[in-house]
Amino acid sequence: VLIQRNEWKNLSVSLALVERNKALLLWNLSAPCRLDAQVWPCHRAVRGHVVVLSPPDSEEEGVCELVCGLGSFLLEQGLGVSVDQWSHAELCSLGPLPWLYAQLLRVEQLGGGKVVLVLTCGARQKAQEWTRLYGRSQQARTEDLGQGPPPIMTSSFPYADVFSASLSCVAGDRQLGRAGERFLLVDFESCPVQLACHDRHLPDLLEGLSLFRLPSQNQAMLSEIMRGGNSQRQTAEDKGAARYIKVKEKTSSPGPETVP
Repeated sequence: VLIQRNEWKNLSVSLALVERNKALLLWNLSAPCRLDAQVWPCHRAVRGHVVVLSPPDSEEEGVCELVCGLGSFLLEQGLGVSVDQWSHAELCSLGPLPWLYAQLLRVEQLGGGKVVLVLTCGARQKAQEWTRLYGRSQQARTEDLGQGPPPIMTSSFPYADVFSASLSCVAGDRQLGRAGERFLLVDFESCPVQLACHDRHLPDLLEGLSLFRLPSQNQAMLSEIMRGGNSQRQTAEDKGAARYIKVKEKTSSPGPETVP
């Protein structure tokens, strides 16, 4: 199990389209040991793209395998899939925020899909921490200057940076009332006990986003990805956004983190 886990953590796959006399797809797989790999072209229907983002505590045993397993499952359903755990080389070369923005652009260009945030205790804590440190600052920037999200929190673990960047995007989309159009949440029934959260109440920043428990709700999650937003979910999101803003107005106080 340890060997397999180390393989996943140090495995990266990249794909490039090269225009010469004709279009060529170039695959590059990097691994710490020799691996047998097969690559073949296939035709898939205009089904969208899904981005799977690991929680901040994905270094804990078992989480990496669950995240990668979710990515493989989505691939088997005919979806285009990006997983941060599979994108070590790109993350190192681009940085977490540009990498995430590139994935969001891909979702929009393909006309469908979702960004899937894997929810654990660490993810919930990170969302609460983000709100405490940056929520007021972002609201001030959006209302006063009409600018983008505030700087994301930094960490020595790159996936934590990607997750924090995603929270900035969620908050920005909430201001526009469209967070549920791009983001959804999942947690795992087989998540290690010390990382699982039995409290189904979501942090204010994530409230209103659809949450699916896997694998029992695999099909419901797929249906949500395929059909996109609906009026019921949008209504729930609007209520959540209103509560989020109301809570922030009550609990936040101007401080040195406010951006002038």
